[in-house]
This record gives sequence, C-alpha cells and structure tokens, in this order.
Amino acid sequence: MAPSPRRPDDDLGKATAERQRFFALLDELPLLALACGPGGAVHFANRTFRERFGAPTTAPWKSRLGERHEWVAADGHTYQVDTHPFAGSGIDGLTLDLGLDITERKVALEAEERARATAESLREATVALTRSLDRETVLATLLDHLRRLVLFDRASVMLIEETSRVSVRAVFDGERVVPFAAAERPEFLAAAHPAVQEILTTGASVLIPDTAALPGWSPPDGQTGAASWLGVPLFARGVVAGLFSLSKQEVRYFSEEHVRVAETLSSQASVAVENAILFEQMQAATERMQTLSRRLVEVQENERRTVARELHDEAGQALVSLRYGLQLLERETGGEGVASRVAELKQTTDAVIDSLHRLAAALRPASLDLVGLEAALRQYLRSVGEKGGLTVRFKARGLGGARLPAAVETALYRVVQEAVTNVVRHAAATRVDVLVERRDGRVVAMVEDDGKGFVAGAAPGAERLGLLGMRERADALGGTLTIESAPGEGTTIAVEVPCDDPHPDR
Repeated sequence: MAPSPRRPDDDLGKATAERQRFFALLDELPLLALACGPGGAVHFANRTFRERFGAPTTAPWKSRLGERHEWVAADGHTYQVDTHPFAGSGIDGLTLDLGLDITERKVALEAEERARATAESLREATVALTRSLDRETVLATLLDHLRRLVLFDRASVMLIEETSRVSVRAVFDGERVVPFAAAERPEFLAAAHPAVQEILTTGASVLIPDTAALPGWSPPDGQTGAASWLGVPLFARGVVAGLFSLSKQEVRYFSEEHVRVAETLSSQASVAVENAILFEQMQAATERMQTLSRRLVEVQENERRTVARELHDEAGQALVSLRYGLQLLERETGGEGVASRVAELKQTTDAVIDSLHRLAAALRPASLDLVGLEAALRQYLRSVGEKGGLTVRFKARGLGGARLPAAVETALYRVVQEAVTNVVRHAAATRVDVLVERRDGRVVAMVEDDGKGFVAGAAPGAERLGLLGMRERADALGGTLTIESAPGEGTTIAVEVPCDDPHPDR
C-alpha cells in the first residue's frame, strides 16, 4: 500500500508544536525572554517577564540584532539584553531577546568604585591629620577632609572638658572651617543635650533623620537650620574624648553609608587627636611638675616648721614642766604631797605621749604600714568625725583584708586625707561619705560631701593646690582623678588606679 502524501497542514502542525515546546522551555528560564517581530511587536513573553512586568504588546527596549545593551526597568533593576535570530525553529522573521538581571553586579561595581574613592580620600585625610600635633589644627583638618566625603551644610567638633562640660573647638559655617580661641569657645553641659550625652556615654553614633520630630531639640553647637543631624564620637586612649556633628537642611539626608564613612574617618582622626592630646598633656605635665616642685619645697618647709613648733610648744613645755615637778618631788620626798605630785607628773607624761602620737600619726599613721589602707582610713575618719562635728560614713568593698601595694595604699590614703581636709576647711558640710572599692584589677576611692561646692577650675588657691596634688598622685600610678562640683550641690572626688604594684622592683 502506497504511503499517504504529506499535507501542508501536517507541516504547519509540526511547526506549531515545535514552537510551543520552544516557548515552554523559555518559560522555565530565570531570564527575561521576548520573541519579537518587526517593529518590536511581542509574539511571546516568558513567565519571568510576565511575573515582573505583565504581558507586553511591544518590547520595552529597542532590539539590536547581534548587539548587547543595558535596559533599566521601572523597578530600578538593570538588565543586560542580548538579541538573537531564531534559526531552524520554524519561527522565521522573529528575534529572541534575552535579559539578564545584572543589578547586583552593577551595584557591586559602583560600590567598589565608591569604596576605592573613599579609601583614597581617607588616605589623604590620614596624611593631613598626622602632620600636626596642635589639637586645634587637627580638628580643623578633620572638618575640612570630612567635607570632601560627606556633603553637609554645617559641622562642628566638640571635646569633653572637666566635670562633664563640652566645648566647641571648631565649626564649618557653610563656607569655611573656623577654629575657636580658648577664650571664645562655646561651652555647655552634656546632660543638657540628650543626643550628645548618648554619644559620650555609649560611644556610638547618633543619627537624627528629622530634628523637628524630636521634642525639645536644640543644636548643641548653636548653629541653627539643621533638619537632619549626625553625631559621631571621637576617641582617645580607648575612651570617648568628644564628638563631631554634621547637619543638613534637608530632612533624612544622612544615610547609613554616611555614618560608616564618618565613623571610618573618626577612627583615623582619633589617633591624631590622641597624639595631640598627649602632646598637650606632656606640656601641661611639665608645667605642673614645676609647680609641684616649688610646692614640694614649701610643703617640706611648712612640715618642718610645724614639727618644730609642735615639739617646742607642746612636747617641750610638757617636758620642762615634768623636770620642774621632779625638782619639787625631790624637795618634798617623804610627805603626802609626793603621791599627788607623782600623779600630776603621770598625767603630764601621758599628755606628752599623746601629743607625740598625734604628731607621728599626722606625719604617717602607723596603722597604714601595719594593717593596711582600710584600717588606717577607718581610724583617720573616726577621728575626723569626733573632732570636726561631721557625720562621716565609710564603706570598703572588695578588699577582703588583702593588702594593696604600698605605693597604692599611700596614694589613696593621701588623696582621701586631702579631700576630707578640704571638706573640713572649706566645704561647710554636715556629711561626708567615703567609699573604697576594689574591682577588676583596679581600686576606686570616692569622697562625697553635701557642702557648698565650687565652680570647677575656680577653687581657692590652697584648695586648688590640694586638688593638683591629688591629680598628680593619681597620674603617677597610671590612674585618673575625677572632680564633680557645682555651687550649692556639694563635691564628689573619685580616684581610680590600678592595684598592681607600679614599682615592683622597689
């Protein structure tokens, strides 16, 4: 039997089936796929395209046969589009456009370029920051180079002063960087600005997208017009030494990328700021050393004068009286008067002994050498409470009866002694609390009173020298001294030192 002749309908059916299978394969591709005719008319869009952009009637791009181009879609994604002719598929006259999503790759390349440019800017900033040991020059350089990385409208650099006060050292006023001379620096209490207080307390940056939405907001540096604000901490010796702030008149201007760039420059600038601070401290320490040397000579002379006067006025007169009484005793031997005279002489002798004991204790209490810091402070504070009319409370934590290095015990005893002496002489206080606590390899001694207080940095001359001596004792042991005081609010003095022996070879 002869085979049936092929019919045109059979060929058309095969072509249609082949096209459907091909389109079914395109539907499974994770790419955009369009089969386009002349003029860009779309004959087929695969599932990926339809799910993202719907069913188009014309191609959203201009097909370029044999060429590759990029198409940015309405959703912000970028696609790399390649156009190919159909061949042997029974779909003559159509082209196949394939779109690959290259958004992540493109973003990565752009990020790499930005990172490279940022790194170069940071390198230039680092070089510039390390050229000077003058702190004001370093801070002005910081703002100048920060402006090249973040396009802010206003900026300022602030550093912590004593007693939680913050001073504005330099500002960018919209045109140039303006450093402030010492007498012109605006100052404020950190506690008056919660954003600043948070930065100084946590050591973390603070970003305020919209200052108008923050109740009670006021610019710490006094520069108005900030719609968005960014504060970044500056560090020295591992602790927060200050901050720099950036502001923009545009709401929600600063991004997380701005924060990262600013923090990176902060870490670079912190090294330069720390070097400048160390240089200043070295100069100040030299001046303090000279002052202390002069003061030491004065103190030594005063101590010698005090000892001589005490020995002459008290011990000397008592001994003269004792000698005179002995002469009388010789003349009256054998009578009842002898017993009475002897009793008087015993009292005089006891008074001499007590006077000498007090004198020795004032020079250096024996209990400090024999039983340690806690017992010596208890003894000293008990006598202060009995003589000074003060309510004195003392608490020791973490000592556990263990002895501290001799240098540490002596320094802490003298700091507490000087602080309590200042309270008795100057504070007009009714109460003084003393705390000594050992924790994590360090010892903290704190003296707090309810007296009249004073303005930090404006203590009377004698009291100021006492505070200077306390600070030097803390510095000598690698520790710190903190003074908090205000008129009418009492005074708190805290010294913190390592409890390891700073001079083990002595």
